[in-house]
Amino acid sequence: MKRWLLAVGLALAALAPAAAQDSAPPPPRYEVFAERAGAATRLHFVSMITGEEVVSEVQGARFTLAGGGVVFTDPQGAVQFASAQGELGPHPFIRVPAGARRVDFAASPDGAQIAWTITSGTPDALATESWVAASDGSSMRLVLRDGPHDGIRAFPVTFSADGGLLYMDYQPDTIADLAPFQQYASLFAVDLATSATYALPGEAACYCGGDIRAGVLVRLALGDVGFDVNVIDLATGALDPIRGAGLADYTLGGDVRIAPDGSLAVYALARPAPDGRETLFVLVDRSLDSVRVLGSPVSAPLRPVAWTADGGAVLLTRADQDGTWRLDAKTGALIPVARASYLGTL
Repeated sequence: MKRWLLAVGLALAALAPAAAQDSAPPPPRYEVFAERAGAATRLHFVSMITGEEVVSEVQGARFTLAGGGVVFTDPQGAVQFASAQGELGPHPFIRVPAGARRVDFAASPDGAQIAWTITSGTPDALATESWVAASDGSSMRLVLRDGPHDGIRAFPVTFSADGGLLYMDYQPDTIADLAPFQQYASLFAVDLATSATYALPGEAACYCGGDIRAGVLVRLALGDVGFDVNVIDLATGALDPIRGAGLADYTLGGDVRIAPDGSLAVYALARPAPDGRETLFVLVDRSLDSVRVLGSPVSAPLRPVAWTADGGAVLLTRADQDGTWRLDAKTGALIPVARASYLGTL
């Protein structure tokens, strides 16, 4: 197992910036993968410096990288934590009160903060409490009480780069878990200093894909033919509309992922097919105000999960089986790079 994971580390090395030759030793960094093991999941933490691997076997879902490890919910709904050093147990500070319906997480881009929402109530009267803390549990505070709403819950998405804002969405409670791609209904921001909330520019427009990174919101929008793309500068509110690929028969879209520098984005489109559905991937190039299809449609239900740090490729996984694939952002070439599913880099 270690041999193929080390090979993956070399294949994905572009995810981590190179350390200066004369600088102090870099902090530990790990690539994290998930692999099915019957009813359990094996979490693989692979050191990007030594290639050494730590494996923890867990039972759970909603795996989220934060605080030097993986946060997840166990089958009973309690929040657990698996560290890169092999420690496993209840999360040190996230607790789910009795009677809660669910808990969701989101970490800041630098891993310094984590947000979690606890949803309670009945399907026609859902209430959400949103909490934020530093990754070590300090500065914990309740930042938003929301609801009750009929079939709608607040959901954490990500933090702003400076950590001052928490971006959230109003999610349809049941549709969101069944949708083949990540989509958002009504994105908004919470000012963590004041708890003031405001809708993001253009919201709410449709239940469509989107992503926030590098100070921009890239949002799919219903166009005359298929999906168009709106790129919004979150500092100024300026909107740059980009005409989509014009594929009317691809009626499902989402899983938008923005490249590290914000210049590119990718999203997935799908249409019904005899064996289930057919998926293709579309590249958004902000410098050209254009989109183009990457490669050919695939029958496997692949989903974009991350960009390589150099913006040269997108990593894909699928929910129904293990594996990680690499999609070249120039050629559209798609190749398998791991037998386990990539979760992210710590």
